[in-house]
Amino acid sequence: MIKEAIDRIIELTVPPTYIDAKGTERFTNTNKLVGMPSGSHAPAECSSLASLCEFSNTHITREHLDNFFEINGPSSVSLVEINEYDGQEKKESLCNCKAILPENFPFGQFQEVDKFIIRACDFFERNESFQTLLADVSSITSFKSSDTEDDGVTQKATTKSGIGRKDNKAIAPFRKLRAYRTFRDVEQPEVDYLLRIQESTSASPLVALFEASGYHWKIRAVDAIAEFIKLEIPTAMILK
Repeated sequence: MIKEAIDRIIELTVPPTYIDAKGTERFTNTNKLVGMPSGSHAPAECSSLASLCEFSNTHITREHLDNFFEINGPSSVSLVEINEYDGQEKKESLCNCKAILPENFPFGQFQEVDKFIIRACDFFERNESFQTLLADVSSITSFKSSDTEDDGVTQKATTKSGIGRKDNKAIAPFRKLRAYRTFRDVEQPEVDYLLRIQESTSASPLVALFEASGYHWKIRAVDAIAEFIKLEIPTAMILK
């Protein structure tokens, strides 16, 4: 009786195992592979779509239909594998790819012209549309004028103030710009922005950009990422 009780205790302390579809022995009451310490499957990391596709081509065979690319947004993609643990299928990241992006631009916030230009140069592609924006913003100035009327008896003075271009040309309010918001491997989505100008107590006027395209640029960025992966790996499965 005592021996049977001891054998039963030992049996209960050893987790039961099973053989999964790939022939690997696994515990049925834990997510660890037999003989593998926790954390041994930390995913690789990269910052470009080209590197992610190269990792997939190097480490993954096309026969493994349980691998796919999961696009988490305009700046994040993961190479994912489905494994079976405890009799259940669970998702495991093999490689996480996150784009290196500039500091967020303060949309909707009025700034002095110099600060606006410095921040904008780091955040937007310097294409023709952006160069036009810089030229317009750089030419913005505050002005004050006064008119005097004198009929020999009374004198009336009128003072006016405002903002405008130094050459008196009109400033277009809407601009199409490409901000760095996704991977450099793909074309940055073109977005409509609204340029607004405001007077200030200082010598320099204040300028601000407002987004006018909503979230649609995110959809275009995700589609561009999927297209890039498909061109590099035609057989790739993509979840977006």
